[in-house]
Amino acid sequence: MAAAAHPQRDAAIATIRNMRAFHGPEEGERQARAKFPDVPKGTFSGWVKLARQPAEQVPVSATSSRAYAAPAADGKPLTFEQRVASIDAHVAMVVEASTREVVDVDTGEVRRVARNPSMLATAVRLQSQACELLVKHAAAVAELGRQEEFIRTVLEVIGEVAPEVQRAVISRMYEMREQAPVARFGLGLDSTPAAVSAACCAS
Repeated sequence: MAAAAHPQRDAAIATIRNMRAFHGPEEGERQARAKFPDVPKGTFSGWVKLARQPAEQVPVSATSSRAYAAPAADGKPLTFEQRVASIDAHVAMVVEASTREVVDVDTGEVRRVARNPSMLATAVRLQSQACELLVKHAAAVAELGRQEEFIRTVLEVIGEVAPEVQRAVISRMYEMREQAPVARFGLGLDSTPAAVSAACCAS
């Protein structure tokens, strides 16, 4: 009769894999080892070897948190929303790996309980950080909108009083934009010289 598997084996292998993914191979394995101090060194080393192997491919349904496709590799950077969605998907994977469903023998109620509290706590922290990013992003977008509206209003007033000053200001702003392409002035205009000239003449 085969010996029963160590009760912490599956949880340890899952932890090792997740720690390696989050912190890198060496640091991840070190942190995973710290979570199972009572496991003999030889036993844990064997689990590390298993964790280094590709995980078993398990068919999943389209609604599973693991059944999602990565953005197309078209060379374009991910948008902020896509990055947050990617974080959410990975957090869902951690939650799924660190919890399990149990059935109450008295009521028959199915509940999800923590299988690895430490890993689940990590998922909660990641989700909190993603929420903080969303709040900061929304605040930055709102502030940028206010700045753009202010600049647009100032330029319109200057154009009504002194069109030549408006043209000089716009030209200088575009010079600054050429020197720092990532800067946004919210002019809503093409940055080519012809477009600048047309904008100035329209004033």
